[in-house]
Amino acid sequence: MIKSCASYFVVMRMRDGRSPQQACEDAVEMIVDRYRAIGIDYVPEEKFVALNKEGDYGCAWMGIPGLPEMSVHNPGGLEVVTGTALYEPAG
Repeated sequence: MIKSCASYFVVMRMRDGRSPQQACEDAVEMIVDRYRAIGIDYVPEEKFVALNKEGDYGCAWMGIPGLPEMSVHNPGGLEVVTGTALYEPAG
């Protein structure tokens, strides 16, 4: 995570017009692409959560079984939101 500056990458993708969900998914793809570029078939276990100024949010993870969930408190109360799982581990 630190070597890829993934959190910064998510913020820059949102600055470029991507939604928080798209930015989280872009970060997953960026990290996987970096490993592939040096010939390593590895997907680390990472989760991204993003929120923009308009209150839109998103989450994605990789290398973890199942779907990511996050809790969001909005005017209607507490809501559990399901994100996107990419590159689930084999098995």
